[in-house]
Amino acid sequence: MDSEQLFANVRCLVAETHERKFKELRDRYKALRDKVAEAYPPGMVNLDWI
Repeated sequence: MDSEQLFANVRCLVAETHERKFKELRDRYKALRDKVAEAYPPGMVNLDWI
C-alpha cells in the first residue's frame, strides 16, 4: 500500500467509505482497513469521516 509514499507529507487523511450502503463489498472494505492499520499510525488515515 502506498508504495510511492504518496502520504509521506500528508498529516491527516479522512475519507467516507459508505460501507453500510455496499454490503457486498464488506470484505474489500475490511481488507482496506487492515492495510491502512498496518501501514499508518492511528489518526493519520481516518476512514470513518461523516
